[in-house]
Amino acid sequence: MIAKHIAIKRAEKSSFSRLVNYLVRKEKEEDRPSRVIATNCVTSTLDFAVFEIECTQERNTRARSDKTYHLVISFDSNIAPPDAVLADIEHEFCKALGFEEHQRISVAHNDTENFHIHLAINKIHPQKLTIQEPYRDFWKLGKACEILEYRHGLNVVNHRTNNRGLQSRAQDMEHHAGVSSLQTWIKANALLALRAANDWQSFHVTAMRFGLELFERGNGFTFKAVDADGQKIFIKASSVDRSLSKTSLEKRLGSFEPSIDLSVKVRERYRKEFMDTAKKSLYQNYLEQRNSIIRLRQRAYRDIQKNKQERIRAQKEYFDAKRKLIKITLKFLGPIAKKLILNDLYQDYRKSIKEINTQYSRQIDQIKLSYELLSWNQWQRKTPMTTTKISRLNPDAHRGIKR
Repeated sequence: MIAKHIAIKRAEKSSFSRLVNYLVRKEKEEDRPSRVIATNCVTSTLDFAVFEIECTQERNTRARSDKTYHLVISFDSNIAPPDAVLADIEHEFCKALGFEEHQRISVAHNDTENFHIHLAINKIHPQKLTIQEPYRDFWKLGKACEILEYRHGLNVVNHRTNNRGLQSRAQDMEHHAGVSSLQTWIKANALLALRAANDWQSFHVTAMRFGLELFERGNGFTFKAVDADGQKIFIKASSVDRSLSKTSLEKRLGSFEPSIDLSVKVRERYRKEFMDTAKKSLYQNYLEQRNSIIRLRQRAYRDIQKNKQERIRAQKEYFDAKRKLIKITLKFLGPIAKKLILNDLYQDYRKSIKEINTQYSRQIDQIKLSYELLSWNQWQRKTPMTTTKISRLNPDAHRGIKR
């Protein structure tokens, strides 16, 4: 079991209702939450509970930090524990963080390989109206995980880690996507060579041989890498290893000097590799199918776009001809009466164009449903662990779209 606090970057953008809507409102029926529960609220109805929590938050006018604590609890399989176990897990985590009496809404999801729960917790106490800021919450979450794993017989995970910030995000990438991160790759391939450099120019040459570029950014150093697909990736140097922090490097190599020789050939470059080698061929199948769907989508978009332009052009020609006819045949009318008739004609023209655009939007939505682009994790859940043949796709599926 893994518990993680999802912090928002800017407190003024925090919205409890928007967070709950994001967690609950899923486009597809199979992705919708299997369990939604409001705790410590007067009502158990979701909409009223959200309204009650936001009213409580508004009553605290002094707090400037985020008033919502978003906690995600992930399990090691897609099988949900019994409701009694989930209730005890939620209570234990809230107790450890000091949120035992606080209002919260829990949303359980089974739309990934791992069953997980989102806890949207109101940091404002409902009676005292004070804000609770958990201190060193990562230690408290780890301790609670250990207790609950032992209590309910869950698989034990090592929760003692010194990784924070960018290092933790790199581990999340490796855990959820199963792909090695740039941080791990630098540690395994380039770190020892970079440590051996005795001046700035040799450090830059070594970095460039591994396809890395070091430059100053803010108060520290950042590595830039271009992977095999041409995508630029940036990572804070100190997040790779403390020996690569600005303080450590300048203490060892002197004041920073930019690279002089830019003609160094790259010997080895970072590429995203699956940590589970058995998934490599499966991922290639996924990419082939995704690229095929993208091509079919683009072709369908071009067809309906062409149809839309032709219909708009036909409407424009029709109303232009009608306008000229009115001007010729109704010469006896005064300018005000003629203006009213032409205005009615223009309103009819606008209405017809609006109908064309509305139908075009519906066709776009229908194409997105016909040619659904799945993420890698979604594709793995819905596709058997065998080669998926692209020939099964129907390239003319969009021909049946009503025009």
